[in-house]
Amino acid sequence: MKRILSILFLLVAFTNAENYILETSVPVSSLIDSLDSTMHLRQTFNSDLFHGLSVHFDSVESVHKLMRNKNVINVWPVQQFSQYSSVKDNTSYKEFFVPKTMDTLHQLTNDNYAYKKLNLDGTGIKVGIIDSGIDYTHPALGGCFGNGCKVAYGYDLVGNAYNGSYESIRSSPDPMDDCPHNSTFSMGHGTFLSGIVAANDKEYNWTGVAPGVTLGMWKVYGCNYSTVPNDILMKALEMAYMAGMDVISLSLGLHGGWQEEALAEMANRIVSKGVHVIAANGNIGANGLFLPASPASGKNVISVGSTSNSYVPAYEFQVFSENEFFIRRFSTDSNIFINLKKAYRTFTETPFQLNEVLPIVFPSKKFNVKNDACKPITRKHADCIMVIHQGGCNPIEQVENARQAGAKAVIFYTDTYNTTVRITVLEAASLPVAFVNLFDGNLIYSSINNQTTGKFTNVLMALDAPNSSRTVSGFSSQGPTNELQLKPEIMGVGENVFSTLPRNLKMYGFRSGTSTAAPFVAGQIAILLQKKRVESVLKVGPPFSNVSYVESSIRQGAGMINIDGTYYGQDILEASPAFLGFNDTENFKKCQKLTLHNHHPTRKLFLSLIHLPSLTAIGHKQEEPLEPVIFSNLNNSVSSVILSPDSIEILPGHSAQVSVKLSPPKNIFHHEIYSGYIVAISDLVNVSVPYLGMSGNMKDLKILERNENFPAIGFPDGKTMLQKKQTGHFTIPNGPYLLIRLLTGTQILKIEILKDSLKIGSVPVDEGIPRRWLMRNTREFTEYSNGYYSWQWHGDYIASDNTDKTVKFVSVGAYQLMVSVLKVFGDKQNSDDWEVWLSPLLIMK
Repeated sequence: MKRILSILFLLVAFTNAENYILETSVPVSSLIDSLDSTMHLRQTFNSDLFHGLSVHFDSVESVHKLMRNKNVINVWPVQQFSQYSSVKDNTSYKEFFVPKTMDTLHQLTNDNYAYKKLNLDGTGIKVGIIDSGIDYTHPALGGCFGNGCKVAYGYDLVGNAYNGSYESIRSSPDPMDDCPHNSTFSMGHGTFLSGIVAANDKEYNWTGVAPGVTLGMWKVYGCNYSTVPNDILMKALEMAYMAGMDVISLSLGLHGGWQEEALAEMANRIVSKGVHVIAANGNIGANGLFLPASPASGKNVISVGSTSNSYVPAYEFQVFSENEFFIRRFSTDSNIFINLKKAYRTFTETPFQLNEVLPIVFPSKKFNVKNDACKPITRKHADCIMVIHQGGCNPIEQVENARQAGAKAVIFYTDTYNTTVRITVLEAASLPVAFVNLFDGNLIYSSINNQTTGKFTNVLMALDAPNSSRTVSGFSSQGPTNELQLKPEIMGVGENVFSTLPRNLKMYGFRSGTSTAAPFVAGQIAILLQKKRVESVLKVGPPFSNVSYVESSIRQGAGMINIDGTYYGQDILEASPAFLGFNDTENFKKCQKLTLHNHHPTRKLFLSLIHLPSLTAIGHKQEEPLEPVIFSNLNNSVSSVILSPDSIEILPGHSAQVSVKLSPPKNIFHHEIYSGYIVAISDLVNVSVPYLGMSGNMKDLKILERNENFPAIGFPDGKTMLQKKQTGHFTIPNGPYLLIRLLTGTQILKIEILKDSLKIGSVPVDEGIPRRWLMRNTREFTEYSNGYYSWQWHGDYIASDNTDKTVKFVSVGAYQLMVSVLKVFGDKQNSDDWEVWLSPLLIMK
């Protein structure tokens, strides 16, 4: 609870509570004329998408005054969106790489080259990116900006000096990503995403996914401030739409889980106009269900998760040895000095800066021992490279024990004989840490004698990742939405991705995250749009994808985007809808129809239909969310489906319907998510349609966590909590903080004020984080989720019988705060669909 209090004030700053976005039923000019001196215009929106404005209000009365205008039809609070930080980021390292061969970078970007098989490159398609700007002077990104350049469109909506205040905005028509190297938020994120889509690098022999597209960049981040309000993002979306972008990609997000947030709604409207909006689903995969970020949570926005890469980067480690046994293994000449070159990996995907030859030592006399270096190492070794078997204890402890024994670097050998694909992130390690596989660790061990030395180089290598490792990234956020809609919809390559960086950040780098998977998918869609044949299917997600049928659709949606299959397959076979939602038990849709369309001009299609269930996701234990999710492999823990008919003949140009009758799993607890795929198989092409549903009712999931910590009342000093049966004393306006932790998302959270057990009014809507469409809390604070929510009550209220919504302050006396949250799928008019909590007595003076 002490930690809760220490960041209480940070939470209140999460939203600009005095700033609102208002949608109008008439052109915005009429509403601008009604603004008074307490209302300050921020942004205006005038397009066929949206008429409206965002306004800063000096007072709560001003907010409600404008809301009462008959032409205002929607109101959203202004909220701050974070750019997704890379799961692995090498921009803080000065040492760079030397490719081992001319093909090294071509191999590391191998997944980019599907376009070559199709003889397409995205020419004529415009892809807009909303992010931190672009260094268009990079040779791989065309070297210029404007007409005739690869980067032809864009705008800087905030300026480098933007610090979160509206007064600091210095917009310009130049979206250049040129933050100084020492900026606190200078990561080159937008330049990196742009390279994934459209780079064409002659020097290193690699390209992006669609090197022929024309790019647009709308810069929305400053150099030293990590968030941006949604009204600026909405303006950027409007500008990209008005500039004629065919595809718009966003790698940023806010707490989601619902499709009704303002930016998600704006993105969805753009989709309805025929523009494809792609958004990263988020990087909090270890935190459980119902966590797609906004705007990825938008109804028809294509939400993208991350999968691993087909190649991973490594660097060359040289071993110098005179060990006689070791020499005999590699040479018939007993007099030579062996220089063995093996691959090492780092969690930052960057080479070490140790440009010196150092002795190699092992802490144990035997190879592959358990609990290696888990205790202090008695034998000291000055300035050495220590090779340790990873495991048996915390690797941070192993590294620290090596440091205490004199090591300057640690090499962990893992338990895999194949390429070490998944490596441990050890940001707190006291030494540089490298990783090799078990086989290479044994080779290094075999080389050891008193003269064996090694050197870390910056020679970049490409290691082939085993097919078995092509899985959903552990960091990739999981769906579904709170309304049990499929998120993510599609997957893209998001691990160990190589791309461009600004020139002052060494021009290139590796990163991981769903933020890199989204532009990968955006580029693939640009390739398909070049052929002008995917308009209908891509509204939800391409059905032609590479699917791991064991993986749940809450993790992978329809699977990895398959550009080849979609390119050829859509001229032959289409399935609609592209997703089957069976909902929860109360709203169960037992029987649904799947329509199959034969688009081939001359051939009949003979289809066999099969059901492939996926592992059921156990996301709750005793109605509380599990972090991470557990996947069940028990008997009868998957759904069963009857397909009627299970084989079918469709004439050219005709369609046929299939009945899909589902029975939920029998051997699972309540509130588990079952899923799978309906697959139509022909001799020409196959198509998969994902489905999901819930055993149990969303409405039965607890909303409020109730224990010794939550809900709670905190004092303004940020140090003290009011005990459960204690009476709190406060001086207006320094009122109490209300602390709430949500176990399930809620559409509405109300805070009302009671005096003598009678409701007298509600806390004004401008107090703290917005109270609509709230995502559930996670155990920890992440890039777009909170461990809990907080609101401060200053003693102000809007009376229940006050039709003009005038804000008043309570008189001296005793009051209680009543919190009410609406259950998912609940009826606002039904009192049984609300959870209620009543605070202890609060004396206001």
